[in-house]
Amino acid sequence: MGFTHSSSDYAKPFTRYAVDGGGSYIWPTPSATRISSPFGAVEDVRNGRKHNGLDIAAPGGSQILAVAAGKVVKKGYEPEAFGYYVAIDQNDGIRTYYAHMREASFLSVGTKVKAGDILGMVGSTGHSTGNHLHLEMRKGSKRIDPLKYYPNMQSFT
Repeated sequence: MGFTHSSSDYAKPFTRYAVDGGGSYIWPTPSATRISSPFGAVEDVRNGRKHNGLDIAAPGGSQILAVAAGKVVKKGYEPEAFGYYVAIDQNDGIRTYYAHMREASFLSVGTKVKAGDILGMVGSTGHSTGNHLHLEMRKGSKRIDPLKYYPNMQSFT
């Protein structure tokens, strides 16, 4: 049986973030414990394919925050990939995917978000091996390493 929540069930956004990435984006999981799989990594679990995002390990149910302002353009469930996810077209031209959420985001397609707004909760849905956020950034069809926007995070990996 799945969890059912409304936006009022989520705690208010943190005013101070647990992790300072040193860039212009907000770190998406203040309760992160580590980066469990970096961008570009090749692992057996992916059948030899390169990783198109950044996996950030965090306790299940932890808040997922918008890294930048934008608009929700997609949300859904992909059982063999992202699980529950939401995609945001940021105001800077980057589309950011937040995947493996515990449940469907309470946000609707078309909703505008600010940096730091809560999008949902960390989970392990879809093709996942444990609680984490898969953060994926794209400019057009090109995948971008999210750590590019967090210069202080190199030592966190």
